Amino acid sequence: MKKSISILACVILASCHSLRPTPEAPPSIVRPLTPEETSAVQNGFQKSLSLKQVAVNSGKARTSSGGATYACGTANLGKDSSNAPYIGTLVQSQFGGQNVTIFNLMAYGQTDELAAQVRDRCKANGIDT
Repeated sequence: MKKSISILACVILASCHSLRPTPEAPPSIVRPLTPEETSAVQNGFQKSLSLKQVAVNSGKARTSSGGATYACGTANLGKDSSNAPYIGTLVQSQFGGQNVTIFNLMAYGQTDELAAQVRDRCKANGIDT
């Protein structure tokens, strides 16, 4: 009985010892937004801020080592914010068997101070705007 418990303990210990955490994926390089991602950013702004017209002026994306894809750029939000910087995440989802890209707006800058904060957040996530 002691022998079988010892063998079981060794097997459990050996199996636990050989477990290694899954390595995180390396961060990706900064790339321009795809047309689908640009459309997702535009839709995300329209839904988040209840705006009718938003024009994405520029945008870059980067996938972090943790797996999140961050998007940063500038958008025309109207006459007072023709070049407002933004940051958000891009998420791939499936609806009705189709892949859909969703943009979750994290922050945008309509004032100089807010714009600087957004640019700092983009830089912290590896995207220089």
